[in-house]
Amino acid sequence: MKRFVTLIFFTFLTLATLTAQIDKQTLKQVKQEIKVLQSEGWQPSFGTNSIEEQVMKVKEFTAAKDKDGAPIYIIVTATNAGMTENVATSMAYHTIKAEAAKVSTKGQNGMKVALGRCITLVKLQRNSRGKVEVKLTCAFKISDISISKEEGENSSAN
Repeated sequence: MKRFVTLIFFTFLTLATLTAQIDKQTLKQVKQEIKVLQSEGWQPSFGTNSIEEQVMKVKEFTAAKDKDGAPIYIIVTATNAGMTENVATSMAYHTIKAEAAKVSTKGQNGMKVALGRCITLVKLQRNSRGKVEVKLTCAFKISDISISKEEGENSSAN
């Protein structure tokens, strides 16, 4: 039980430091983005955080950089509709993983990028013409170790 309480305590400390890194201009952008989402009819899915918390989380993951200034996460968003929330969510996850696969095979500067697990940042829903629309935003961590040169470049070095 003590470990669990300690884990929760350190989680809140980490969140406080991440939130402190966001400046006033970013907060203004977040408020505008929230207004747009709410005017379009998006609501947080059952059991998720408020729209404000979810959008702030996306901004924090987008702003995360490593010591060289390169992004740590690749952020992908997808919107799908289905007869139920589960169907729409499943289709959105499939779309997100396909888009992330395209990004990981392209990479930057001829590098292959292997992505980590999918971290769901935003899950919103709205009803539209008898169907449920789900909007997902996920982050994929770029693995430091798994970035390697393309095969052709490795063979020419030998």
